[in-house]
Amino acid sequence: MNQNFLSSNSFKVRARVSIGIFLIVILGALTPNAIGLRTAYSIAAILSLIEVYTLMTPNRRFAWYNLLHSFITVVVLTLSIVAVQILPRSLLSIGIVLTFTSDVGAYMVGKICGTKLIHARPFPTISPNKSWEGIIGGLLVPGLAVPLCNYFFGESFPGQPLPILAGCLAGLCAIVGDTSESAFKRQLVVKDANDVLRTQPGFRHIEALLGGSEGHGGYFDRLDSMSMVLLLFGIVTVLSDFLPRG
Repeated sequence: MNQNFLSSNSFKVRARVSIGIFLIVILGALTPNAIGLRTAYSIAAILSLIEVYTLMTPNRRFAWYNLLHSFITVVVLTLSIVAVQILPRSLLSIGIVLTFTSDVGAYMVGKICGTKLIHARPFPTISPNKSWEGIIGGLLVPGLAVPLCNYFFGESFPGQPLPILAGCLAGLCAIVGDTSESAFKRQLVVKDANDVLRTQPGFRHIEALLGGSEGHGGYFDRLDSMSMVLLLFGIVTVLSDFLPRG
């Protein structure tokens, strides 16, 4: 474990951005029917789509898998906007909470345990900093958080009678989204999605609102996991209307 990671610039930026997003989530969730939260997410998703489009500009390395990846990303982001509009307030809030718990669980467990238990790295070329311990943390922590979310929000999480496994599935979606986005940037030789927007007229001021410095990665980095989780919630919500109720 790196003893100084709590004082590193990366951790400070991550903490500052996380606190800012947490406040936006809380304030947005308190608006009637969480319209503020739904609007904030939609705006961030649209900015993510712009980042994806900018990343795919002709002056960057291009291949068919970049096109396929960008298409899938656009579909997921777009459908997640629809999902956010139809999700009940409680499930929308739970989805965001579980995304954060997965990210925090993966980050903290990975930093604390490093590769002490499993020496091999899961994605050495795509995301060399990820460890198997971190992935396990990203899977288990949201599963363990589901009962607390159900109690706090007074909502039965989709997936009853196996809510913990459903929470782990949400964690898996978050990890897939994050790793997929890392692979996308690696293919395009880009470290952070906000690097390209920071140079665009007008967008540099928008980027400044979410950190404006190296480390926060851009809106795409913020929603890569969340869009997958919220899309999962939306699909479960729609399918639940067609399932027989006992």
